[in-house]
Amino acid sequence: MKQRGLILLGVGVLFWASAAAADNNSALSATVLVPDGGYVCDSNQAADQWFVSRLEAGKLYVIEVQDLAEDGALNSLSVTLRDQGDTAAFGATGGDMGICGGDAADTEPASLQAYAPGADGVRCLASVTSAHDRVLATKVTSSATPGTGNTFCVRVRDNTIYSRWSVNPYDQYVALQNTTGEATTADVILFDDTGVALLSVGYSQFGVAVPAYGANQIKRSSLTLSPNHGALRIYPHGTGLNVQVYAFNPVVSQYVEFSAEKGTGALP
Repeated sequence: MKQRGLILLGVGVLFWASAAAADNNSALSATVLVPDGGYVCDSNQAADQWFVSRLEAGKLYVIEVQDLAEDGALNSLSVTLRDQGDTAAFGATGGDMGICGGDAADTEPASLQAYAPGADGVRCLASVTSAHDRVLATKVTSSATPGTGNTFCVRVRDNTIYSRWSVNPYDQYVALQNTTGEATTADVILFDDTGVALLSVGYSQFGVAVPAYGANQIKRSSLTLSPNHGALRIYPHGTGLNVQVYAFNPVVSQYVEFSAEKGTGALP
């Protein structure tokens, strides 16, 4: 039977948590983890514990695992992202991405790699670029002896930021502020009103650098793009990114501000 309750992680932050099923020691018997930011906690009854989450296409997700003992390398954790059924690495095909802090292929900034394998926690990123949703299988391996009761918690959250954009007849601005001490990057993707991503030059921008405690701003000039309005998504490659989206009409000196909403379970 699963149990839910409040646990304390980090500095005074409360999260809802569930206990994982006792037999989640393979990809085929994994515990279902809804990507809403809620934690599922597990005691290491086996060397590997598995969790599965359905990820929606066009979104960026953060997977976080934390050892509650916080005893450093004494009971270290490692995380591997696999596809459903454990047949291949997640992101190995179709342009999807799955990386964890400390991976050899991980070129993300230090804000993502803050928790690397061998420490008390691991942070990973996963995104689905294909046309259909995919199931992510997260394998957590603990160095603690199976059955010793070493407890860790896992959560998956949508880290996408959603907004609108318009250059009709405005100049469009996306202001990014990094509230952390680690440099980070973000992808700013524009869509038309039908949901088609506008990836050509002049629209979307990838790998926008935001220095530690610093800021960056993207501008799209008025009356130079067609289509000239639609939806906007920002994919932060770390945590602590504050976003403001607004437009300015230089003819009448008028500002229009668009709301920028974070995905379900995203942290500030």
